[in-house]
Amino acid sequence: MNVILRHVGLLNNSDSQFYIASMILILQYLHERDIIYRDLKPENIMVDNQGFIKLVDFGTAKIIQGRTYTLVGSPHYIAPEVIVGKGYGKMADLWSLGICLYEFLCGRVPFGEEEEDPYRIYEEILEKPLEFPDDIDPIGEVAPIFIRQLLSKFAESRCNGPLEKLKKHDWFAGFDWEQLSCQKITPPYKPDIGEIGEDCQDDLDEPQSPWDMQLNQDSEDTSDSLPEICDTEIEEYKKTIPFNWDQQFL
Repeated sequence: MNVILRHVGLLNNSDSQFYIASMILILQYLHERDIIYRDLKPENIMVDNQGFIKLVDFGTAKIIQGRTYTLVGSPHYIAPEVIVGKGYGKMADLWSLGICLYEFLCGRVPFGEEEEDPYRIYEEILEKPLEFPDDIDPIGEVAPIFIRQLLSKFAESRCNGPLEKLKKHDWFAGFDWEQLSCQKITPPYKPDIGEIGEDCQDDLDEPQSPWDMQLNQDSEDTSDSLPEICDTEIEEYKKTIPFNWDQQFL
């Protein structure tokens, strides 16, 4: 996906639908098998020679039933409940999905764009309100609604039930899920192998960037390893009003 974002820049709604829908199908497959991925980001999304995506790097994935507590993932894409350290579940993957959609449409991440220090990024995730830049092409009225739902700080409001509900959101109106699942839909971008080789070499030659930062702590004991989050941040998180997901889709 990095090659696509580098050459195309901002994705339009239609192209973003294809990639986000593909990611939802992958997450649905994993979640139905009680697997949480925990590091969804463009760097881990590969595009095959036909233009369909593959998810790679399952080093942080985990089989869970209930909650897990390890602070793991890439800072800009980590859900607030992961940072707070009170335990989290599969809905953390949907926060990362929302960050990816925001990045596709807006060309930047919504939290910590200018920050390299993970702790400063965490502060923005917990405290900064979600805003959309003014200097982008119109993305319509429905896309921001969908993004706000995915980036709700109340985890269960992102999808109160199976991920099948996400497919019924108005943002996917008219999208052919069956064609996508059978790979009969035409991908918006079919990579050139030679072009990819040059871009990969450029990536290897570049110094490590903030996007490459990844925090993967080995121990499930979070008493000593999690960052210190002040009480006001935790209270702010607890006061978040749940979004009525079912009412949105009536």
